[in-house]
Amino acid sequence: MTKKQQGNFKCGIGYLTGQTYLNLFLATIYSMILCGAIKFLFEDQWWSLLLMGVVCLILDGGMVYQFMWRQGDKEANYIQFGRIEREPYKGLKIGLLAMIPYGVMDLMLALSLAKVLPFDFLRTFRILNAPLYGFMKLIHRDWGWATASTPGLSWGAFVILALMPLIYVLFCTVGYELGVRHISIRERLVYKQENKAE
Repeated sequence: MTKKQQGNFKCGIGYLTGQTYLNLFLATIYSMILCGAIKFLFEDQWWSLLLMGVVCLILDGGMVYQFMWRQGDKEANYIQFGRIEREPYKGLKIGLLAMIPYGVMDLMLALSLAKVLPFDFLRTFRILNAPLYGFMKLIHRDWGWATASTPGLSWGAFVILALMPLIYVLFCTVGYELGVRHISIRERLVYKQENKAE
């Protein structure tokens, strides 16, 4: 494989989708550790769940955004020198393809809710979506009208839980598009801070 072919391969949607899913997988592991620590320290207080959700979303969203931004920035140079052509909506496509495993999990949760599956999938669903665990737990608590099991889950809450992972599509799309345009939010924030200091 020549260097140009290697560069084109590393810019391909399949490769980038795999890398994005790898980032999401690593973020899930980090979030499991973080969620476990926060849950151990503060139990399931509403404010600790909100804190857990925000911190995990910043962590995993930041990982996905940063990867896609770097990829977009690199590809902008390839496009400028004619090594590859600009592909419209590439970040969106990658984000949507990276959602396929989440779609499978949504389907299994729906089947569990409809009592087609012989087991309760909600706890597994929460664990596999660890970066969103705090928000999910706020939507479907273990007390009051809901139980820890899928039968206690309403279809309205199910729709919200199923759509939550789509936030990653937003991180992929925005990260890639800003990278292609060489727009760095971090640099702009640091630059504003430096200007205020002067």
